[in-house]
Amino acid sequence: MSNWREGQQVKDTFLNKTYIILKQLGRGGFGTTYLAQDNLSDELFVIKTSLNRDNDFIIREWRSLIEISQKLTDYEHIVSHKSLFKFENRWCICMEYIEGENLHEYVQQKGVLAESEALTYIRQISKSIQYLHNYHNLWHRDIKPSNIMLRQNSAQVVLIDFGTARPRILGIEQTKIGSPGYAPYEQIKGLKEKICDATEVYALAATLYYLLTGKKPIDADIRYEQNEELIAPQVYNNQISDRLNYAILAGMQIHSQDRPQSIEDWLELLPPPQSKPSLNFDTDVEYSFTTETLNRGKTYYFSHDERGELIKLGDGSYGMVYQGHDEENNVYAIKIFYARDEAAEQKLIAEARFNAEIQSSKDIRKNLDDPQQNRLVGILNTLAGTKEFHNSPAYKTLHEKLKIQKLSNYALVMEKFEGTLEDYLEKGIGKYKMVTLDGDLCELSGAMQGGYRKRQRLGFSEKELSSEIKNIEKEMDDTTKIIFRLEKEREKLEKDIT
Repeated sequence: MSNWREGQQVKDTFLNKTYIILKQLGRGGFGTTYLAQDNLSDELFVIKTSLNRDNDFIIREWRSLIEISQKLTDYEHIVSHKSLFKFENRWCICMEYIEGENLHEYVQQKGVLAESEALTYIRQISKSIQYLHNYHNLWHRDIKPSNIMLRQNSAQVVLIDFGTARPRILGIEQTKIGSPGYAPYEQIKGLKEKICDATEVYALAATLYYLLTGKKPIDADIRYEQNEELIAPQVYNNQISDRLNYAILAGMQIHSQDRPQSIEDWLELLPPPQSKPSLNFDTDVEYSFTTETLNRGKTYYFSHDERGELIKLGDGSYGMVYQGHDEENNVYAIKIFYARDEAAEQKLIAEARFNAEIQSSKDIRKNLDDPQQNRLVGILNTLAGTKEFHNSPAYKTLHEKLKIQKLSNYALVMEKFEGTLEDYLEKGIGKYKMVTLDGDLCELSGAMQGGYRKRQRLGFSEKELSSEIKNIEKEMDDTTKIIFRLEKEREKLEKDIT
């Protein structure tokens, strides 16, 4: 079957949408990629299609890609996969279209990057790789500048092209694959006993090498087989600090066992981030929204730094938290909830989380013996909320201008705690549990449990739950049943694929 032509209509049976093909973006060994436009909203998407061949290898590779794509829907530094459908006997994956350029093109046009800018991008991508490793048990296997998109008019980068991603399982057979200069020797040669997290450390360090020098590193197989030395990045760019030069060389050691063994370990070798820029408390209408729950009619604003960038405090399974302020320059934390797609079930999940946190805040305030304890974990003290966030100027700015996707109608305003967890542990938690912004649960003893994405909700509760809180838990159980049903539907789709 021939390639799709410009102007051809493609039906997405999963989202019940029709796309118009604008042009072909690329073609590879496993499929073809197109730029497409929603015929109703005019929103742009990228559609990747399988080759129309009965080839066992291609079928196996696409099954793996389909399984992986279903997991990649809700992380800001990873390209969002919107839907999976079949059209004209081809499997299709619809992804967000990222307006901007990749980092290879960016360096070619701008020249080598300053250390601070390069580190900003590499930390974002490292965070996305940690997310893949820790929460989806995946290796990307093709980290390189051309697979990292820089969003237009933004300092945000996004990892793309998951065609070679595979399960993160030590010792299993791996195909010989990788981009010259960025893939380490064990990956190029398919040495399954050597492939590990340090394999991705090499690719990250090699990418940083290019951003700072404008030169692709020498191929790993040439280094290994011809005993060629890697030229230190400082030779090409004497503005690179000694610490960063060392970190790059440590990450690109030819033998995997000689490199830092995790992304976390390698990141510790990098120079620390620069101190945060001063805050901007402009009451810019573009970043405003008004609450009608708990604190009716009050207007809040998303804060940004002197570079004009939003100040992100954290993210998790159900939403993102940003710094905000009011007209009196009081500082708050603003949580906006995800809406993963337009399905009614997904909207109910966001609504259930919102209602649970509002009700929890009311119950805790009512039942605490000492009202001053409300300030024990200030970041978690919910002050106001809105169920009409999508009607606010801030929603339009975040969604259309900053390209933050999957926003729901719900937002919360919380008191922002300016201190350390240790400060509060020294005062004693008493009979209360608490949860930090990062999702760590403190037991009564002060010991830490859990971690990122483990949290049930932002908030803390009495040891003996009130009947009101039990009702909230019931609501959460109902939400869990919805999620379970969605999982069953996903399993059915996977069976149809196989």
